[in-house]
Amino acid sequence: MSTLPHEASASFHQSIVELNPFAVLVLSKDGQIREVNHAACEMFGYSNTGFPMNDYLECIVPEHRDAVRRYFETLTEGKSASYEASACHNNGTRLDIHVTAIPLVNEDDLYGIFCLIQDITESNKERAAQVEREERLKAVFHSTSAAMFILDLDGHVADINAAFEETYGWKRDEMIGKPLPIIPQAFATRHQEQVEQGRRGECCQGFETIGLKKDGTCIEVSSSFSPLRSENGEIIGIVGMTKDISVQNKLERSWKESEERYRKLVELSPEGIMVHREGEVLYANLSAMNYSKEFNPQGVSLYSFIREEQHEMIRQRVNELKKGNLLPYMAIEVMRRDGQTIFIDTNSISITHDGQPAILTMFRDITQRSKVEAALKESEKRYRMLADNSLDLIQLVQLDGIVTYASPSHNTVLGYDPGEYVGKGVFYQPNGEVDVAFREVFVNMAITQRPFSCEIHRRHRLGYDVWVELIGTPMFDEEGTYANMMLVGREITERKKYEEHLEHLSFHDPLTELPNRRLFHALLDQAMLEAKHSKRLLAVMYIDLDGFKQINDNFGHDAGDELLRQLAGRVKPCLRDIDRVARMGGDEFVIALPDLESVAEAEDIAEKILSSLQQPWLVMEHHFVSTSSIGMAFYQEDDKLQELLKKADTALYQAKLEGKNMYRIYS
Repeated sequence: MSTLPHEASASFHQSIVELNPFAVLVLSKDGQIREVNHAACEMFGYSNTGFPMNDYLECIVPEHRDAVRRYFETLTEGKSASYEASACHNNGTRLDIHVTAIPLVNEDDLYGIFCLIQDITESNKERAAQVEREERLKAVFHSTSAAMFILDLDGHVADINAAFEETYGWKRDEMIGKPLPIIPQAFATRHQEQVEQGRRGECCQGFETIGLKKDGTCIEVSSSFSPLRSENGEIIGIVGMTKDISVQNKLERSWKESEERYRKLVELSPEGIMVHREGEVLYANLSAMNYSKEFNPQGVSLYSFIREEQHEMIRQRVNELKKGNLLPYMAIEVMRRDGQTIFIDTNSISITHDGQPAILTMFRDITQRSKVEAALKESEKRYRMLADNSLDLIQLVQLDGIVTYASPSHNTVLGYDPGEYVGKGVFYQPNGEVDVAFREVFVNMAITQRPFSCEIHRRHRLGYDVWVELIGTPMFDEEGTYANMMLVGREITERKKYEEHLEHLSFHDPLTELPNRRLFHALLDQAMLEAKHSKRLLAVMYIDLDGFKQINDNFGHDAGDELLRQLAGRVKPCLRDIDRVARMGGDEFVIALPDLESVAEAEDIAEKILSSLQQPWLVMEHHFVSTSSIGMAFYQEDDKLQELLKKADTALYQAKLEGKNMYRIYS
């Protein structure tokens, strides 16, 4: 390899530095600036003679110096390095620079660093601006409420937004790279034409079509397609947007149908409806025609079928309506087309008709109602007399829950004067008690306007319990308006006691009053569930009276029954409060011992029972002594109820085999 003379080498080196169009810094191996070219001075804002010959790292912003120092370390290995950093301009601003650092080596000895520097500040700004623009577009794309998608030029999905996922049910991962699945087969040709339009740079805006959701349902949508162009204007895809207009179209159809329904309702309404202006009738429905002297009153005077002495009152009401005032209904006398005089209930409102102010008047025949009202007053007298003499509790309640009437029977059934309830809330009780269940059913009736039936418990003034079967009924006036509520209650105290007695019999042994097999199984099932969760001991005992058959045979069944009653009385004191004893049948009794501390605790209870049953008996003047046998089993986690009982029964059988008058534990 040839070498240049020293003078030529120095000149060559100087040319590379001075004439290089890029900024050049020549550093010592420890990072001190030794040479700079004109381009570097301009980049950093210094004159050729004014560039500070100091530590290169001082030109770098503080937060980047550690990273640049690490790049320097790679140069000691003889390797070039490229990196980006921010430097300090002479005017205090920051420069984004790209640096190519080349180690200067002589005979494997690093003696300097050659740095080639490019100002990338503007390119970084442009790149950041481009990223920001893209992020804004993405944000608009993904946050818009319209379902949007992007197709590539082959018609495959490139992207969809969240609104698309919500509208159609497909997830983005299911869609990318696949044909658009929202096009029903019947619309496939039309869709392909729109894709072709997009490829040609044409837009297709706001056409209505059908969209297919993932679950197979179809929705009405408004769609638009536009070409997607790159920065240089090249078409690179197609942007589509769809908006679900099913509800909108449904509403429009509903509005049209509603308008038609209301038009028919007005025309066919049983109430008379007239529109008039300055006394001239502009419109009348079929019912209104029946009240006028003319077959069709349109164009005639409103006052032509109203008695003359009422004309001035009607004019005054019309003037009030023109001022925007609302008026109450009023009753007036009119002449029907057939000459019959009737009473009508009428009211009017101010409206716009054909673009001008007018009055709409509604009226209905109340001739029959007037007769009915008179009859109702007479009927009300009769019903009040019936209510006042009824044995049932009767209350009339306003919509705000205030009692306006209470029948005299309150005194008989509950011991309180009916005046105690009138003017108070329907939930009031003189003794201050609160009936939450009655409150719920009553409030439900007030809301749903449906009758209810329930049984309620009350306390008589003398302190004993009273049960009432209560029926609540919403009351409506002749116009169908929800007016008030009526409560009618019949005393069922004796029936309730009988029902409770029957229920007690269904779960208890009639001879000993102990729980029967049915109730005991339920109690034991609950005890097993609690033992499983608490990990506490649960034992079951079977008790059998030794020689019970001989006692029955010798003294009779009545004596046997009395013995069983006394046996139940002796067993109970031997048990804890949480223990349960039941009669399973004959002389067979069973006991559940839950929440035991130990096996010894159960054994102690068994010993007490055996000792108690060994005491002499006095049964119907018969004195005798007997013994009993007990079989015991402890609950294991996998035991079923019948399995546990069978284990105790097996232990009882073992006790009898071994001589009776003892207990045995199943093992």
